[in-house]
Amino acid sequence: MRKLAYTFGKQLKPDQASFTSLYEALDLNGFGGTCKAEKAPNTAESYAAAPDFAEHLKFAPTEIPAGAGTATLYVCPSQGDDANDGSKASPLKSIQLAADRMAATSAETKTVVLRDGTHYIADTIMLGHQHSYITFMGHPGEKAVVSGGVDLKLTCVLLLVLLLVLLLVLLLLAVVLLLLILVFGLQLVQVRHQERQLERLRRGRRQPASRGEEGRGALAAHQRQARHARALPEQPRRPGDQLRLRLHGELRRGRVDAARLCGVRPGAYKDPCC
Repeated sequence: MRKLAYTFGKQLKPDQASFTSLYEALDLNGFGGTCKAEKAPNTAESYAAAPDFAEHLKFAPTEIPAGAGTATLYVCPSQGDDANDGSKASPLKSIQLAADRMAATSAETKTVVLRDGTHYIADTIMLGHQHSYITFMGHPGEKAVVSGGVDLKLTCVLLLVLLLVLLLVLLLLAVVLLLLILVFGLQLVQVRHQERQLERLRRGRRQPASRGEEGRGALAAHQRQARHARALPEQPRRPGDQLRLRLHGELRRGRVDAARLCGVRPGAYKDPCC
């Protein structure tokens, strides 16, 4: 087995000149019945002359065996089903099941053919002595890959989740855009208001005063008029001025009769209204 591993390693890296580390890692110094302790130290010449062990390899056949005494099972990763019989028309799904079925046969030539595609292995393929003389090969002209990974498939649930996430992202973007529009709109309104105020100041306009301010302005004007009246020199009063003023006030209020008031004092001053 170590010889086969050494040959296979050399085939994987044919561009590498020396395989010293691989040769010693496989502990091939004692090959040929010579004990490792009794063998002379290795040199560059001994590494170069190391056997290739290619004669021990048994390459896989290029054709599927057929004829009497042969048993063949097919395994397909895409169309296989473990309930099938394993023929080419109805292949199996599991490599382990194909190996177990082939071990139960008594045919001389036992072959498990892997069809095109990736064969995902959920568990380790367990092979024992009962699986001896079974050949595992890929179908000629096809590429079969055995992988221990997991096949990721986009199911409907995953698609729905991705769609919901996309909708949430779009909703958040719409909210952010709306907030930006609102902020810029408020700033624009504030700027326009400031521009209008500056325009009023340039034209010398003032905003209309409130009712309280109008009342205070009227009171101030009345007080100015009263101060102005007090500042004027007092005019001399004529006889009957006080009675005339009183009669005018009573007549406006409608409290007395003008004819009666005019005849109260026959010798008194007669007002023109009488």
